[in-house]
Amino acid sequence: MAKGKRRSPNRTATRATTAAPAAEAELISLPEPRQLSDEAHLQVPPEQLSEMRDITQGVLEDLAAVRTRMDADLTLASVFRVFSELDGDELDELDIMAVTSIMAQQMVDLCLRAPSSTGLGLLMLLAEQGTVTSRIAAQAAADQLLADGVEPPRWAATELKVVRAWRVGDGYGEAVGVLFAYGHREHAVTVMFDRDLEGSIVDVLLAADSTASVLRAAAQEQLVERPDQTFEDLDDRRALGMLREALAGEPLPFNEESAERVSTLLYLVHARAQQMAVQLEEPEVALFDDKLLTRLWEMLEFGENPLAKGIYQLKVTIDGSEPAIWRRVEVPGTMDLDSLHVVIQAAFSGDDAEAFSYRYGPQPQEIMGSLLQVTQIASVLDAAQPRITCVYGAEGERLLDIVLEKTVPGQGDVPYPRYLDGQNTSPEGVAPDAAAINRQLESFHD
Repeated sequence: MAKGKRRSPNRTATRATTAAPAAEAELISLPEPRQLSDEAHLQVPPEQLSEMRDITQGVLEDLAAVRTRMDADLTLASVFRVFSELDGDELDELDIMAVTSIMAQQMVDLCLRAPSSTGLGLLMLLAEQGTVTSRIAAQAAADQLLADGVEPPRWAATELKVVRAWRVGDGYGEAVGVLFAYGHREHAVTVMFDRDLEGSIVDVLLAADSTASVLRAAAQEQLVERPDQTFEDLDDRRALGMLREALAGEPLPFNEESAERVSTLLYLVHARAQQMAVQLEEPEVALFDDKLLTRLWEMLEFGENPLAKGIYQLKVTIDGSEPAIWRRVEVPGTMDLDSLHVVIQAAFSGDDAEAFSYRYGPQPQEIMGSLLQVTQIASVLDAAQPRITCVYGAEGERLLDIVLEKTVPGQGDVPYPRYLDGQNTSPEGVAPDAAAINRQLESFHD
């Protein structure tokens, strides 16, 4: 899946948002899971899934030793941390998400093959934390073991309670903190998000026990040094509403450390928000990663046959150009929007490093960031909706009008994508040259 041309979203977090808690230096350290050596976890791709037995056994051994639900949650979170540290030169975020889903579903299968109380406990954890596909599979498996009479571990019966919630904000962003309790064990989750980035999560912090209990007071104390900040206590519904909004958007961590924390703890934060929703009898909490992964699996169904949805003939025109500057291309309907942009830039001899997004529909919806890689052309263009707009440039100041002229069956002996024709020189002063453009597109033919 890694393409070697991954772009950053056209929204970029460059700084920490409001007030990390004063106790940040004492944030909890996750346990090191057994069996998750570099040799093991780098062999998770499908062709080497035999390593999953050792990994699952290590997690089960760790869970057998824990006495509290909080420690069990952290044991599973430590597995997600390992996968967030996979070699970025080999795998991109979508690859890691897919590998994580495969890993979790393999754990589910192994727990079903060898039923045990600890295995049921792991299934109950996986039904709350992880990707949408693994959560569904884990819940079904847990229900099956319960129906077969397997007893869950004692820690699984501990009820989660919300102790209090609060918000800290300034002119740049906000942080919502929620203090939870599993019996006598308290832990606090702080989610920081940036309003300039449409509420995107930029960091997640986790604290436990004595550190967790003082986070609210520490946030209040910062008001003395930061008079530009605001602080308020939240009721459970308002706190859930803020978490719901943040989890629905694409996370944009502001540095490598925050990226690791977000990758490690995002599923735990989603689980807590979902638990709050159940207690408050509110709808399920959507997670951006779920939408991303669902679209990825849909795309992979057509991975063996790129012509499965036909060939789309597109006319791409630079909005406002006079005389009109346009190019005509043919692309598979299964092509993702990220790749389409590469084709368009080649057709116009432009710079494909610029930030971009797509807008489609009668009430325009915007597709940006990671969603570009998992959104197929066929899902946004058809005879009923034959037009989309590409917004590009540092400030989104330029527009491309993309019109579906027709769809035709693909021909197996024709290399796609391909450039057909065009008129007038590009903004860079380059005249359309079919032979040169199609040579640039040869990389897709591999």
